[in-house]
Amino acid sequence: MKSAPEPLTWRDGAYLDDLEAPTVEATHDVDLDDLAGIDGPSCHSIPHLAKEAAENSTSEVLSRFKSRVLALVNNSTQTLILRIATATDPQMLWEIHLELDKRDIQPCLRWPANRDNEQMTLVTFMADMFWFTKRNQSHTAAFKGWQPLLKMTPSSEAWMTKAYWVFRSMNKGNLSRAMQRPLALTKTQCQQLMLSPTAAMYRKRQQLEPARFEDLRQTLCSAAQANRYKPKGQNIGKVADDRLTVWRVFLLSGDSPTVAAKNWILLTGEPITRQAITKQIAAIKTTLKKQAHLTGRMMPETDDDQNLVWE
Repeated sequence: MKSAPEPLTWRDGAYLDDLEAPTVEATHDVDLDDLAGIDGPSCHSIPHLAKEAAENSTSEVLSRFKSRVLALVNNSTQTLILRIATATDPQMLWEIHLELDKRDIQPCLRWPANRDNEQMTLVTFMADMFWFTKRNQSHTAAFKGWQPLLKMTPSSEAWMTKAYWVFRSMNKGNLSRAMQRPLALTKTQCQQLMLSPTAAMYRKRQQLEPARFEDLRQTLCSAAQANRYKPKGQNIGKVADDRLTVWRVFLLSGDSPTVAAKNWILLTGEPITRQAITKQIAAIKTTLKKQAHLTGRMMPETDDDQNLVWE
């Protein structure tokens, strides 16, 4: 396996189904954001943001934004994923997600989700929905209010307006439940998305929080250093980083070596086999088991769990 790039440190609600959004034909040129009342909504649709920018920005500012969007294609996949967590402009966050979607990078692999505020959470929700509706147009949602999203053209203005209305109507107390039930998501579909993990998936993703990820790195470094059979001059830090990156991709791939191998290639451009992933994961689990025995802590969870967050 080629040397890996730097480690990736990127880090109940029910849908109000009886509250139907006006159809695009019925609203004509009415901006749904304007229906929120005198104080305005806490977030806006992407079309509304684009319209607002066009009205309030100079041609130079708009040109610079378009140039930055065009330049995204030159960013590495891992750079784009790192940018998600730190993005502050919702329009740019949306464009980054669209570029990653073109590269067939599942939303779960873009972890951690940007949920700095409701506006950024909306964009993250839209990224999930864009991925899902684009690839599951024959899927039947459990709640009729969601079904139009599967019939419209993903990322069209009508689609984005509908996604905005659906998001506004959701109970934000548990977004996972608020997406799983209306969409009738399978476990595999939950795995692929950012905002609808099962309870077990969420616990695994917590292992990727920066502080816990760094603790794991130190554990892997110590194990590599203590290996009496390590090659002379071996770069201990790189060994730990390589394994850490594989572990991250494995967890976000549903603990499947086959899926992890496919995702590894998409993320890095480097070939790797299912057998190589399996070997690396076995070594990591052995290290974690030894560490757990020494410290009395439980090993990080990787076993399947059928219980959904909303059950």
